[in-house]
Amino acid sequence: MNLKKASFYIFLLVLGIFGSYASFMLWVTRNIELTTVDKLGVFGDSFGVTTSLFSGLAFAGLILTILLQREELRESREIFRKQKFEDGFYRLLDFYQRNLNSIKIKEPSSTTVHEGVGAFGFLLKRLTKVMEPFEKYLEDASTFEVYDYYFFVEIQKVLMKQARYLGTLESILTIIDQDLETEKEKEIYWKILSSQLTSFELRYIVYQCLVAPKNNKLRELIHKSNIIELRTGDVRFSRILMRIYEKTHGYQIKRVKSTPTLPYTRNEVRNIKRNHLKLKRKANITSH
Repeated sequence: MNLKKASFYIFLLVLGIFGSYASFMLWVTRNIELTTVDKLGVFGDSFGVTTSLFSGLAFAGLILTILLQREELRESREIFRKQKFEDGFYRLLDFYQRNLNSIKIKEPSSTTVHEGVGAFGFLLKRLTKVMEPFEKYLEDASTFEVYDYYFFVEIQKVLMKQARYLGTLESILTIIDQDLETEKEKEIYWKILSSQLTSFELRYIVYQCLVAPKNNKLRELIHKSNIIELRTGDVRFSRILMRIYEKTHGYQIKRVKSTPTLPYTRNEVRNIKRNHLKLKRKANITSH
């Protein structure tokens, strides 16, 4: 029961007590002659008990008023806190988008310039191409360290660190973690942030987290927010990256298998596949 309801019920109680006592006194004294001022005074003094009761109830009402004002103040502070957080969150998200759009990468020996998300796409393709000659070291466990070593070296050479971009991302994750009290609230804004990341951005961020030094704040926040897991259904990470990441940081990037949504039951799907195989066999026989 909230304070407003409690105050209303107390008011009804006081009114009921006063009315009941007055009715009781009038019923008791119904046969008594109240023709003199003295007798009327005695009748009035009989309400002294209710006067004391009302004084106590007035004090209780004062306490209830203070508690009610305290609750309203707490609610106002909570509303202000959420408004302040949302203002900061969306302002940083806007800065984040601006920093992303301002990224420019020029191709070596060319006048072509890649911007924004396209710049990350270009760098990631370039890293894949650079690492192709080292893939032979993956065939043998004894030479895996060679690939691992050059993987770290080439990531830092090819994927140029965008300090402003990564710094803004860290700031967004920090205010979500520090300014929101419950995990449920945090999850809402983690999902909002995750939905803003393209596949190129997320892969670039994971690479940067891989090669970042120990106790890196951004990597800790990325792991805590589960932003990677929120997108593994539509963003593909290479098995080598996932293996090296887990070996280096003890954090497993889980691969989520995406299944198509179909308007058929399992039995209907089985029948459709059987019919498909029958048609394929019939087509092969006819062609021969």
